[in-house]
Amino acid sequence: GTGRDPGWPRVRAVVTRADDAVRMHLAVDLLVLDHASLQLVLDQLRALVEDPAAALPGTSDGPGFRDCVLARRALTASAAYERDRSYWWRRLDDLPPAPELPLADHDPMAAPARFRRLSAVLDPAAA
Repeated sequence: GTGRDPGWPRVRAVVTRADDAVRMHLAVDLLVLDHASLQLVLDQLRALVEDPAAALPGTSDGPGFRDCVLARRALTASAAYERDRSYWWRRLDDLPPAPELPLADHDPMAAPARFRRLSAVLDPAAA
């Protein structure tokens, strides 16, 4: 099928209210989030629903993504990095070749990946 590109964001949340309940509907594009990460997001969402003031892992004053990027930049600008990089570049021609692994019997370009979009509409009265 052709499928429809939903564009950005690849995650969408909608909340519906009934007389005695609130339900959150979450649409997640699994091309950008694997099952383990989705489970982590759902666990953290549940924790926030149960306690809106809950401290979630990764939201503390500890290092975040920005800190990791800055640390990587600092590392690649260091003398130790250049020394190690030069060492391995000098050895490159003397390293043994990569192992000869068996090749797949098919050409992945001959049969590109196909995706099929499945969707359903829930009847609000059934909720």
